[in-house]
Amino acid sequence: MAGTLKAVIRNRAVSMEVKKSLHDSVVIPTLTYGSGAWALLERQKSRLRGVEMSYLRSVCGVTWRDRLTNEEVRERCGMEVDVLEYVERNTLRWFGHMERMTDDRLTKRVYESVVEGRGRRGRPRMRWKDRVKICLRDRGVEWEEGRQMAGDRSTWRHLIHGHPFGD
Repeated sequence: MAGTLKAVIRNRAVSMEVKKSLHDSVVIPTLTYGSGAWALLERQKSRLRGVEMSYLRSVCGVTWRDRLTNEEVRERCGMEVDVLEYVERNTLRWFGHMERMTDDRLTKRVYESVVEGRGRRGRPRMRWKDRVKICLRDRGVEWEEGRQMAGDRSTWRHLIHGHPFGD
């Protein structure tokens, strides 16, 4: 953490509301910048969670010696959504944008392209499309259904933010 931010979050005179707004306006955007195009691996997920929890533990004045779980720290700070949910939302937002692009755009042509030939031996690497499929499946939507839903911005926005349909 930067020295300036550390001075603010450890200061007990600063209210929890200010620290929450710092989390939402500085920490989360910094951690998730460009995350719409990431094919996030487990190791990267763990590192993102670790940075966010380091911030939250500092905000609450909790150390590892207090032996509180991450969920308890998150509850104590009043944070409902973790950094990985923001990453998923950014990924789905970018996916919706890609689906709505016209077919003549280079970005869309690269997105829809298929590479010919054999890959390396072993397990295939995680691709961005695979991550999108996982995000969709977590929300109860299949790939083709998600591609159709992305065309309607309001429905897609509801899916991304977890709101029920029809609101």
